[in-house]
Amino acid sequence: MQVWREKNVIKPAPGIFQQFTEQVCDKCPNVKYERDGYFITVRHARRAVESPAFVLLQEVLFFEDGEPIIDGESGDLRFRIRTAPHGLFRREGNDLHTTVTITLVQALVGYEKTVKHLDEHLVDISTKGITNPKQVRKFNGEGMPLHMSTKKGYLYVTFKVLFPTSLTEERKTNIIAILD
Repeated sequence: MQVWREKNVIKPAPGIFQQFTEQVCDKCPNVKYERDGYFITVRHARRAVESPAFVLLQEVLFFEDGEPIIDGESGDLRFRIRTAPHGLFRREGNDLHTTVTITLVQALVGYEKTVKHLDEHLVDISTKGITNPKQVRKFNGEGMPLHMSTKKGYLYVTFKVLFPTSLTEERKTNIIAILD
């Protein structure tokens, strides 16, 4: 049977000596006592608060799960969660912004298109009308969840229109005939 006892240790520190207590075993004095580890599951809502530095931040607190204070109770353990940039979406508060590229023909006659959202659901952005270059469409309830609410922000889709780099004389004549 192993018996653990506390042992006072004095070690030199910069400019002064430092005294602390460590737990050691009587039968194996070179082995220090280590507390059994355990896992903490961090569950956080998808609602984060925007800080003044425009970094989306959320803090999760675990009461008395931190390091123990000398001759006192354990401290609190705090997790700070920051959102990372995404390749397709840009976040501003609770709104999401993305850019979708369409062809000139799609811009003139309409298109059927969907955008895969962060949670993998598809958002229908189809239209039967004309789409202007750099036009922005707003989709209600497709942004990020509002903090302490069941509502969601907006999804803003900016359209980039691909124009042809060159046209043959025949195509130019056909376009003029169609558009006049």
